[in-house]
Amino acid sequence: RAAICLAEMDRLGAFEREIICVASPTGVGYVSYVFAEALEYLTRGDCAIVMPQYALVPSALALADTGDGAKLQRLVLTGIRERIEALPPDARKPRVVQFGESLGAQVALDIAYPSGSYVFDELGVDAGLYLGVPFRTMTWNAWIHARDRFDPKGTMLALSEPGFIDDVSPAVRDRMRHLMVVHHDDPVNKFGYRIVVRPPWWMGRPDTRPPKVPREVMWRPVTTF
Repeated sequence: RAAICLAEMDRLGAFEREIICVASPTGVGYVSYVFAEALEYLTRGDCAIVMPQYALVPSALALADTGDGAKLQRLVLTGIRERIEALPPDARKPRVVQFGESLGAQVALDIAYPSGSYVFDELGVDAGLYLGVPFRTMTWNAWIHARDRFDPKGTMLALSEPGFIDDVSPAVRDRMRHLMVVHHDDPVNKFGYRIVVRPPWWMGRPDTRPPKVPREVMWRPVTTF
């Protein structure tokens, strides 16, 4: 699949563009057309979007395929890096970025697990945008619980709304290259199997709950799950 993908990129002239975006789709193979149109407008069409597809079923049925998806994503990125390195020095070298939404965000982020965020650099990924990161994303969990170890340079940042980037200090913005946008009321990120037997952190005392999480809802074993 990776070889076919790279051959198609060669045929269509992807390596002549300013931006190559490797967009990981949802389980059914979907990538937001709003994102694609925005990237095309912002680059005036000087971009190529490639989607390494790992499944063709609803995301809930593709959960067992995300490991294959991350492997495919790595192979495609490795091939892109090798082709760019082989270009003549005076040829334009495109920047490589990633995009993923929902299960696609999980696949795109998990290319860095378990080693850490430096894997993005090793694979030639300059930046990434990840929307609605699922709770089961291994990179997300490693970053949440030990971000100093997983991302020592501070290249990863999570926000609940894209507009909040203006509230981030310039020093943090300068370091940030991988942005995860996770809304406070996004169940894909809040969900977890332990909810069956234990209250989640976001259903603690009402005054400690994140915005948009109902204050009056109480946790009950099994039924809340």
